Amino acid sequence: VMVTAAEQWKSDLALWAIPKEILNQAVEKPWIHPPALFEIPDVIQDSLSHQRSREAMPLGGTVLDIGCGGGIASFAITPPASHVIGVDEQQAMLDLYIANAEKYKVTSETVLGQWPAVAAITPVADVVTVFHVAFNVGDIVPFLAALNSHARKRVVIEVPVVHQHGRVRRGRGEDLVLDASRDDQPGDREGQSP
Repeated sequence: VMVTAAEQWKSDLALWAIPKEILNQAVEKPWIHPPALFEIPDVIQDSLSHQRSREAMPLGGTVLDIGCGGGIASFAITPPASHVIGVDEQQAMLDLYIANAEKYKVTSETVLGQWPAVAAITPVADVVTVFHVAFNVGDIVPFLAALNSHARKRVVIEVPVVHQHGRVRRGRGEDLVLDASRDDQPGDREGQSP
């Protein structure tokens, strides 16, 4: 049976899912992060993703940052961008994003919600950035289609080879439950990539 890359992606991510019996006992969602983890450093290190974003960004252009957190993907390219749009499912992240826009002296707007559910109410931009978010998206095709429809020039997606939280130990309970069988990346089988 032939499987598409999108089906394989969804299947691999499903293997990573936290069991419902554990989620049902959680006091808060485990994928809600404290905004302090998304503070922007005084100097943003340049990356290939930032370079690709800047290449397509016209002077005074707009960037749409999906899963924006504090906005490092946006503010790494201001200038040349002068207007930033952040989408995040946490209001606290959007508040941080707005504060960072003021710090970087650019105009901003935000959209509260999950992508692509909020695509219809989200403005189009010159460049769309998506950094470290794809690991949270099982149904990747509509997600990507909505990104593409919102970019006048380019979509830049950054997916680390190894998930940044794949080996993070937060507490004794998570050590016992999550770290026991969690791979570093979807599809990782005994250290081998799919």
